[in-house]
Amino acid sequence: YTIRELYEAMAIYSANAATIAIAESIAGSETEFIKLMNKKAKELGLKDYKFVNSSGLNNKDLKGMHPKGTKAEEENMMSARSTAKLAAHLVQDFPEVIKTASTPKKIFREGTEDELPMENWNFMLPSLVYGYEGVDGLKTGTTDFAGFCFTGTAERDGMRVITVVMNAVDKNGNGTFEARFNETKKLMD
Repeated sequence: YTIRELYEAMAIYSANAATIAIAESIAGSETEFIKLMNKKAKELGLKDYKFVNSSGLNNKDLKGMHPKGTKAEEENMMSARSTAKLAAHLVQDFPEVIKTASTPKKIFREGTEDELPMENWNFMLPSLVYGYEGVDGLKTGTTDFAGFCFTGTAERDGMRVITVVMNAVDKNGNGTFEARFNETKKLMD
């Protein structure tokens, strides 16, 4: 696969294996890529973060295949403020990320035997079920530690808004994917 194909699978479809493949392609191993991630976070002035793998999954979910130098019980951690700051750098320094992040649907490797329909997990994109005017990114995520999360971006009337929701719960206190979008909508409103 090309890096572009893997990147699109990661950004649109949350393909964790694609994320690991990119990390290994860039740094030779996921372990070395994590070092680069932590170094970049420090350069950006982020606080309250720790990266232990490239995908954001719980290390225990990697079934013993977690990166060397990390433990099975470790998880990636980042504060909401640092997540927002990272998102702002990403959007400002690499604005083309919005084009990919705002793609609601795409066929991975269309016309090949690996063809796979990909639907964006960001259901707040305007054409999707929780569509919200101006939403064009950025990334959903879920872990045991952080719960249902969403770093949202929207542009309206020339203004860019970045929101971060972590451990979103519904009115009954249950973590749900809908709750992350409902809480994001409140922030954006």
